[in-house]
Amino acid sequence: MSENSNWQDDPKLKNIGNDKLQYLMNMMSEMNGKDPNSLLPFLMGLSAASEKGGMEFTDNETDLILQVLSQRMTPEERSRIDMIRNLSRMIAMKNKLKK
Repeated sequence: MSENSNWQDDPKLKNIGNDKLQYLMNMMSEMNGKDPNSLLPFLMGLSAASEKGGMEFTDNETDLILQVLSQRMTPEERSRIDMIRNLSRMIAMKNKLKK
């Protein structure tokens, strides 16, 4: 990701709690240098770990965070994130139907 520094200062994120922003900063730090092909498994693992740890993001929070982060991404990175987000929504809907 290009220029990911200072994304956390974006005013659009002001209503997201400090604990969630800190979690995101840690996640961004861990993502740096990862091979693009390993990002999906990495993000899926983070998602599972965050839920187990009680850190849940609403769909609105996730959309807002991705909107802010995508401003600093290349078109290829944006495309990958859109794909991951769509897969995540499909999985969430499938899990809701099972319940």
